[in-house]
Amino acid sequence: MNVTIEDVSACRKRLRIEVPPNEVNAEIERMTDEFRKFVRVPGFRPGKVPRDVVAKRFHQDIDDEVRRSLVPKAYRDAVKSRKLRVVSSPMVEELKFERGLSMSFSAIVELAPEIRLPMYKGISVSNAAKPVTDEDVEKAVNFLREQEATFKDAGDRALGEGDFAVVKFTAVCEGKPLQEVAPSAKSFAERENLWIQIQEGSFLPGFATQLIGLKVGDRKDLQIDFPAEFQVPELAGKKATFFVEVTGLKDRVLPDADEAFAKRAKRSSMEEMKRDIRERFEAERKADAEVANKNQVVEFLLSKCQFDVPESILEYQTRNVIRRVVEENAARGMAPEELQGKKDEIYRFALKNAHDRVRADFILLKVAEEEKLEVGEAELNERLAALARRYQMTPKKLMQELEKHDGLSQLEQEMLIGKTLDFLLKEAKLEQA
Repeated sequence: MNVTIEDVSACRKRLRIEVPPNEVNAEIERMTDEFRKFVRVPGFRPGKVPRDVVAKRFHQDIDDEVRRSLVPKAYRDAVKSRKLRVVSSPMVEELKFERGLSMSFSAIVELAPEIRLPMYKGISVSNAAKPVTDEDVEKAVNFLREQEATFKDAGDRALGEGDFAVVKFTAVCEGKPLQEVAPSAKSFAERENLWIQIQEGSFLPGFATQLIGLKVGDRKDLQIDFPAEFQVPELAGKKATFFVEVTGLKDRVLPDADEAFAKRAKRSSMEEMKRDIRERFEAERKADAEVANKNQVVEFLLSKCQFDVPESILEYQTRNVIRRVVEENAARGMAPEELQGKKDEIYRFALKNAHDRVRADFILLKVAEEEKLEVGEAELNERLAALARRYQMTPKKLMQELEKHDGLSQLEQEMLIGKTLDFLLKEAKLEQA
């Protein structure tokens, strides 16, 4: 078999493959024998039709099957003989087949880029897990106490920073009731019995702090400037007047941090609660530092390795990032027309993100190859079992679903990349800040 390789682009190649006549003829003979086993011809029993009758009568069908059989086999043999690292499905073109002659075709494929790795052991990282202090633990305990807080009337005093007020209001915008300007913004147009803490950022920008100094029964007209990026488009960048009356002033009463409080949190004592909080914080900060250090490792490798990436993989990853960005923004309430207006910005972000991700994956897989890292069968089965529990299905069913879309090999590759990052982090050098 003759194979030549032509450059189409940096990673895309055209393989020109020629199968010699003797191999083509041998496949025609084999396929004719296969047809003879099952074809039906009047006057002959199944399997007893003379070979020359089969060859003549089913000539075109045999040729079609020969092409379907020889092309993928020749392609696989070509890839294997040239030791090519193909990362895309082949696009077959220019197929030429005629009995008695060689068969030829071209296959356009994308190859994994050639990567020259830098010294990847001992990469400097600088994120050590931040120690958990007693103050951190106390803040967490107080946060839990706040979840059980009760409130009582504060009496006849003025509102101050941090207090809780109960108010009612109506609002106008551009000389009209606010709800006429923004029909969907009923919660900003008129409210009764709204509880609000007196601190910047509560409810609307500038709303709560304008209440400082008021007492129960006091009224005040508040001037509010809606931000340009306000969640209600009809109000974005506009001004409104809120006619507010303070109907209540509340003191927050926290429960004592005692054994009863600990038991309500299913802990035997405050000491156990604080120990659990500390351990959880330590685990979270260790995980955060690990993620930050892995990002530093990846950034170092990206800065040291320059190469082109396969276009099809880059396009696929870019589409994935775009879909994720659109879904996340839609979930936050961004209108479809606003997303459409940001499509160029979203595409640029997605392309950069996908380009870095694809390059990082190729680099890490190259490191895995150099270090002979692999995902063992037991590791893969353990991950499959965990995913099956998450999706509430059997491991066998999950494997069947993954195999439908080549998901099993993708999962194994993701695990190998993760394993390689763990290896590099273990080999990294932690520098003191």
